[in-house]
Amino acid sequence: NSVAEDASKGSNPFILRTSDGINKISHCTISMSFNYNESKSSLRADTVVEFVQKSLLDFKMNEIPGMGPASISKFEDHGIYTPAQILAKFLSFVHDDAVAPREVMESFYNWANPIMGKANTHNLTFAMANYAAEHGLFNYEGN
Repeated sequence: NSVAEDASKGSNPFILRTSDGINKISHCTISMSFNYNESKSSLRADTVVEFVQKSLLDFKMNEIPGMGPASISKFEDHGIYTPAQILAKFLSFVHDDAVAPREVMESFYNWANPIMGKANTHNLTFAMANYAAEHGLFNYEGN
């Protein structure tokens, strides 16, 4: 098997140097646990479609799916006052094309969750990922 084939099967190769100096490729399976799970988003498809079709300048914080008065207040306590700031934070986790969409969403979720206190963080993450993807700022494919 090639390294790529093994990696696609969840087996990650690493090199071992034995006591006789011979390099061997060994494999381990890495099990990752993610906090963000898009299936936990309770947003309806029509809500997401309506949201992603808006211009960033045309909506307020309370129009972002998952953002209610309590969440807005908590974000304001952290210096986040506009939808553009929320989207910019989401995009800050897109370092380059090598970062998997799943990692971007997980990083954003892990940033937002302590601020929101688990209230609708899945919805906010899902909404931001879809908004960024719809506007060509993020490639949602390839989780």
